[in-house]
Amino acid sequence: MAIVLLHWRFRKSVKLRLETLLRGNAANASVGETLSALVYLGLLSLYGALLMAWIGGVLALNARADFFSRSFAEGLLSTASALCVVQFSFRLFKPSGVAETLFQWPNQVAQLLYRQIKWLRFLLVPSVFVTAMTGSDLFSEHSYALGRTALIVLMLAFTYVFHCLAHPQTGLAKSFYRLSHGWLSRLRFVWYAIAVLTPLVIVGFAVAGYYQSALELYEKLVYSLRLMFATALLYALILRWFRHTERQLALRNAKQKRKQAEQVQTSSAADEAFSPDKDLLDITKINQQGRKLLTTLVMATMLVGFWAIWSDILPAFSVFDNVVLWQYGQMIDGKDAQQPVTLINLLICLLYGGLAFVFASNFPALVDLLTVGKFAMTAGSRYALIQLVRYTLTAITFLAVANELGGSWSQVQWLVAALSVGLGFGLQEIFANMVSGIILLFERPIRVGDTVTVGDVTGRVSRIQMRATHIVDWDRKELVVPNKTFITDRLINWTLSDTVTRVMVPVSVAYGSDIEIVERILREAIKATELVLPEPEPAVNFVGFGESSLDFKIQVFVSELAERATVTHQLHVGIYNALQSHHIEIPYPQRDVHIRSIADGILPDRGVS
Repeated sequence: MAIVLLHWRFRKSVKLRLETLLRGNAANASVGETLSALVYLGLLSLYGALLMAWIGGVLALNARADFFSRSFAEGLLSTASALCVVQFSFRLFKPSGVAETLFQWPNQVAQLLYRQIKWLRFLLVPSVFVTAMTGSDLFSEHSYALGRTALIVLMLAFTYVFHCLAHPQTGLAKSFYRLSHGWLSRLRFVWYAIAVLTPLVIVGFAVAGYYQSALELYEKLVYSLRLMFATALLYALILRWFRHTERQLALRNAKQKRKQAEQVQTSSAADEAFSPDKDLLDITKINQQGRKLLTTLVMATMLVGFWAIWSDILPAFSVFDNVVLWQYGQMIDGKDAQQPVTLINLLICLLYGGLAFVFASNFPALVDLLTVGKFAMTAGSRYALIQLVRYTLTAITFLAVANELGGSWSQVQWLVAALSVGLGFGLQEIFANMVSGIILLFERPIRVGDTVTVGDVTGRVSRIQMRATHIVDWDRKELVVPNKTFITDRLINWTLSDTVTRVMVPVSVAYGSDIEIVERILREAIKATELVLPEPEPAVNFVGFGESSLDFKIQVFVSELAERATVTHQLHVGIYNALQSHHIEIPYPQRDVHIRSIADGILPDRGVS
């Protein structure tokens, strides 16, 4: 009773909060605000249901209550849940309500559902009460007749509602049927027939005298409707999250484009060849993958839910469990027993494989949707996470399929051990590369997008696969390097922790040149080069006396590896022009040739002694 009074006390404030949320900027409302709106709808729909549940609970807990009172209490408890769901749906589909404003459902869909629920609730609540109240006493004449009549009236009302909602030309899916040409659209009249005939079949059972069977089918139908309603809410909520996240992704792309536009003046040709739009997300592809993942989730939920609800009722479903494909031995309570593998096990394996394939294919979109706006993830971290999840999912799916088909570790462990030894000798290089690939993903000495040098190969990492890593060099050639090479050989990662690198430029001038002037010229050339970083500070050193020159060495730092060639070129041009303008000579190598002796007979005798 206290809960009922508290609900009545705060009912107006909850209603005011909901109206404020709907009148605000609902188009940009977050997922949390959408969840709050659904909670407000649930609270507003609880008043009548709580009152019924309280009265029913008091009667049911009364030890002295007679059979009629207990039946009355059972009717109230069953009606309370039905009333809560109906009131929640009625408020959800109100004009300019949550369905239209936050979920952005089409006005035609929301209005059609609102009109049907508006009149159905006045018939549904008393029919559910009478059916539930009389269902516990099927052997008395009045309960049988009254309950059957209420059930028939309720199912006829459902038939009309299903006719309005599932009609191919005027129903909820008419826009989908017009635009789609897939199998769902081609079978639209089949869906319409199933929707309309299902309550009529229940009516037929009730009229024919199979009232208990009719009640059981009625319960299955109610569970199915609640499953579809809950799945539709989940779909709308996740779709709302998709829209909100896609706006954040678009904002992130806009910021990245602005950043790239600011850096385009300082980008070298080599860098542009590798990095245009490398950090931009393909929102269209993410949207497609996300919708596909969501559709698969909804279809799997509906399929499993309908199977759980109807499998023990419809004989057609039991046929799959009666088709035995093979048998396998298993120890049960210390005894060897034969367990069958039926067609239903095979179908479950196909379901596991299909779900794993769809999830693995579209997991990159899920990573982008989950991480946007929360924390920054580099391309290497993202790629490593995706690959590890795919490997894990493949292993879990394999184990689940093997378990369904009768495979167990105790049966195959000796075979696995023998194969491991044989493969270890015959395919040791392949296994070494596979293990090295896993180490690379975990330890991450290299990441996708890093610039590396391994052996005589230098380039940017484009993919890290199970056996090999793909590197694109400066000539745009894609090199496939075995993963073992990165673990066992010497590896230089130019961008692992810091992309700043040092450029060394040697300069030689002729003997007799003014050292102070040369040093000043070199420092001015460094200042005139835009890509040279001020920190760490550049250095000009007089390193020694050469055979024919005074040797200087310039040390500067650049922010990207691809800028090294550009900076070296600009320094060479600037230094050469400055030395020429100051008439400072860049000497040629000088060599002295000493002739120690001349062989006899090579030159004619001219009297030289």
